[in-house]
Order: sequence, then structure tokens, then C-alpha cells
Amino acid sequence: GPLHADGSGYSVLMALYGLGMVAGSWTNARAGSDIGGLRRRWLFGIAVSGVATALAALAPNLPLALVAFMFIGLGENLLVGPEMRLMQEMVSERMLGRVFGLKDVLENTAFVAAFLGAGALLSVAGVRAVFVGAGVVTVALACVGALAFRTRRVVGRPVLEAGE
Repeated sequence: GPLHADGSGYSVLMALYGLGMVAGSWTNARAGSDIGGLRRRWLFGIAVSGVATALAALAPNLPLALVAFMFIGLGENLLVGPEMRLMQEMVSERMLGRVFGLKDVLENTAFVAAFLGAGALLSVAGVRAVFVGAGVVTVALACVGALAFRTRRVVGRPVLEAGE
């Protein structure tokens, strides 16, 4: 595509993405588990993923795209681990299965919609525009998350709540 890389270039992009995921997993495994720290790591992961996605779109060559894809993988793993932990900490035990089930349904519906619309969107806008758009939307969502949720303490235990 735009980077003039063949199938092996794509494979290396995915390998570096995977390396970023491993680095994110390692970071999550060594990080604290307090609600505020989880929230910060979750928001940071969303922001890193968004910025790296937009930068990948602007990469003029494969080596710069490789670095961007490594950071996309890092950001995505930094958000997945804390997201699961936050849900476990914030949702009552009796509702946890329902909430995780609803989350899975919504995510899978989004994937289906993305696959169905990807061809048309890519043919109209192009690969780079789609990556820039995805990155900008992701960064905007990180900003909304930072503004909408704050940490407070209830009987010595930090919890997240929607902003007022």
C-alpha cells in the first residue's frame, strides 16, 4: 500500500505491533492495582494508541511505521488490562457477568460494523485518512474519558464516578 512494502513488510508491522503488546502486558503486570492508577493507565493507553495510529498514517516509510505500530500495540495493551480490572473493581459481583457479556456484544457488533463498512470507507477516504481519523477519534475519546470520570474515595476505597 502507501508504504510500498510487500507481504513481508506487513508481517514485520504486525510483529512490532505484537512486541508493543508484550511490552504493555509486562508493564501492566508490574503496575499497581489501585483504581486511580488503573484509570490513569487506561486513559494513557487510549491516548498512546490514538496518537500512534495517527502517526502511523503520516509515516513516510516503513521504518517509521514500524515504530508507530509498536506504540499502537503498547497503547492497546495498556488499555485492555486496566479496563478489565476497572470493571471487576467497579461492578458488583452479581452484575459482573451481565456487564462483561454486554461489553462483549457491543465490541463484537462494532467489529462487524467495521468490517462491513471498511471497504467503502477505504475506497472513499483512503488508508491514510482512515488511520488519521481513527487516531483523532481515539485521542478525543481519551480526552472525554479524562473529563468524564474522576476518582473519589468511598470509605477509604477509591472508585470512579461519572463527572458532574
